Amino acid sequence: MEWMIGAGINLVGSVCINFGTNLMKLHHTQNDKRRAEQTDLVKATTSKAWMTGLAIFAMGNALNFASMSYAAQSLLAALGSVQFISNVIFQYCVLNHPITMRILYATATIVVGNVSIVVFANHDSSDYEAGELLVLYGKLAYQIYLIVVGVLTLVMYIVYRRVTCLVRASSRGGRPAHWIERLRPVCYALVSAMIGTQSVTLAKSSSQLLKSTIDGDNQLTHWFTYVILVAWGFTMVFWMTRLNTALRKFDGIFIVPVLQVCWTLFSIVGGGIYFEEFNSFSVLQTTMFSLGVVVIFVGIYMLGPVIAVDADTDIVAAKMSARSQSMGFRTPFNSMTRGSSLGPHGFEKGPAPGIGHADAPDVSRIMDYSVSEPEGMQFDAIKLENGLARVAAERAEYRHHHQQQQQQQQQQQQATEPEQDDG
Repeated sequence: MEWMIGAGINLVGSVCINFGTNLMKLHHTQNDKRRAEQTDLVKATTSKAWMTGLAIFAMGNALNFASMSYAAQSLLAALGSVQFISNVIFQYCVLNHPITMRILYATATIVVGNVSIVVFANHDSSDYEAGELLVLYGKLAYQIYLIVVGVLTLVMYIVYRRVTCLVRASSRGGRPAHWIERLRPVCYALVSAMIGTQSVTLAKSSSQLLKSTIDGDNQLTHWFTYVILVAWGFTMVFWMTRLNTALRKFDGIFIVPVLQVCWTLFSIVGGGIYFEEFNSFSVLQTTMFSLGVVVIFVGIYMLGPVIAVDADTDIVAAKMSARSQSMGFRTPFNSMTRGSSLGPHGFEKGPAPGIGHADAPDVSRIMDYSVSEPEGMQFDAIKLENGLARVAAERAEYRHHHQQQQQQQQQQQQATEPEQDDG
């Protein structure tokens, strides 16, 4: 029953990793607030939140490393989805995000998926020597997997660069489609995970070599042992760097689940193929294990932010635009289309380019409205900081500006009509 020990250690490690990630995100959130207030930013290396998060994150990875020698990688990688459950708690306690019924349903769905995986997964973990690990790299199935991952990484990187150019161009004119904006963090997460998850396979390999050495079979005399250790260090540094950059670039409530989905998926597939953990699966095991993974991803999808913008939210939009102006913020000129979610930009001081304060909605009239706020949305300074209020504020400012443009065009047409009749 060694796999149960490995599973228990892995669960604790996964919770620590998620807690550390949220503490590091807290540092970036606090810096966003300082940037909006035009105060001095705090470096990550001098931030208590970031350094504490990094220490807890490292401890969680150490625990996960220790668990690798006790259970199959595909099982442990799937159990890593417990991070999504702890993420809900930490987002509420650390970043003040509300817990809705949708989140509770999603959490229950993830639990069901994990139960299915634990019951039907391959629990055993074989012992390997350095020479045997080298042979596994020569297997056709894993070589095909590496080629596919390499091509997908290149494609996703190209798409990410292209989408980034489109998003940057939106600051000078129109706004790209909503799906394009969502595609950017997804591509970033895929590139990060496809390379970063190699560290999981390498960590399990290192764990196996360490265990064999402790048992008396010295693996330090084989050259491939050092190749594995160097490659593991490189991929771990790559993942840590990309993770920290993602937390700084994108909204935490969206990018953290996306990163963990990609991490979980490629860890399961990569480990299952490399260590041949899927070879002994029966039809029932394959079906239920795959179903469990799908159920987990459905639960993760349900955890994603859903902030619909429809006709009933126009009053809320105007109200939030007034609130943001009263706090001295301006919103970059980007609108949110119907049914869309968070924008990519933060608030800055000063008037918006091309839109004067005279163009703003009538504050005295707007604040007289009595608006009930939707479930899960609390319009306060923290939500402004995290970006939820941007949806309403940007839409109100855009619609007001768009109406002015239409009125100007109608006036120009009316002014030119008599001249055309006289001619």
